[in-house]
Amino acid sequence: MTQTKLEVGFVTYSNSSRTSAELKKWLENIPTSFVHIVNNYPNRASPQEIQGHNKYQDLGAYPLLISQFKSKGPYLIINDTLFVNHSPTLWKIAIKYWMKCPYPDKNTIWGDIRHSNTPFNEIPNTYLASWIFLIPSKEELNIFNELLLKSLENTPLQWSTEYNNYLNKFLNGNLFKGWHKIEQSDAKILKKQCYFLEHTISKRLLNHNIQLQPITKQKIYLYNLIRIIDRLNTRYIFLKNWISHYFIKSVITHS
Repeated sequence: MTQTKLEVGFVTYSNSSRTSAELKKWLENIPTSFVHIVNNYPNRASPQEIQGHNKYQDLGAYPLLISQFKSKGPYLIINDTLFVNHSPTLWKIAIKYWMKCPYPDKNTIWGDIRHSNTPFNEIPNTYLASWIFLIPSKEELNIFNELLLKSLENTPLQWSTEYNNYLNKFLNGNLFKGWHKIEQSDAKILKKQCYFLEHTISKRLLNHNIQLQPITKQKIYLYNLIRIIDRLNTRYIFLKNWISHYFIKSVITHS
């Protein structure tokens, strides 16, 4: 029986080789065929990396990664938030288990599944977070790439006032939910665009009859554990950012 090997595409925003070294170590004991790295940091790609751009962050770099793929799949598309916002060890366990299962369903893309009960047309009830995608074959990869390119070409990115208010609230975050608190206006605009694209690509995939499933579908307890650990980690990051923001604000106010 031929061993399944992943072709890996990784996006980073780094001015050093540290993140690429982290990826290399993380991929140990995961059978891989090829590994491609796009570095979105301006003019800092190493000879082993592909120079990217940071327009739309990771999603904007994925088509460049996909153009490098050589095998028939499966493919892992992932970005460097793996090492900041998530539990690398638990996600590695989940991916290795996915590789050992019977060959995945056709017309399915796997990842970090999210559910929404918001009334906005822009957000599907089920969508995949854009930091990780497991795509089983060339057929699904081509569909994913085509729909992603259509989403990226849909510029300027426009959405409803209600959805914009939702994004503002989400990006400000709080101790229990939301993002890690973004204060800079340029960073907030970029993140809004990324979330809109994240929701849009999932909508397009669902409309194309592509199923979206959690990588840990066969191990619900592992999915629940990963979600809890990741959630605790993001709340910790929010708390650090909140303390830092108000400490600096207090210093400026009293100086």
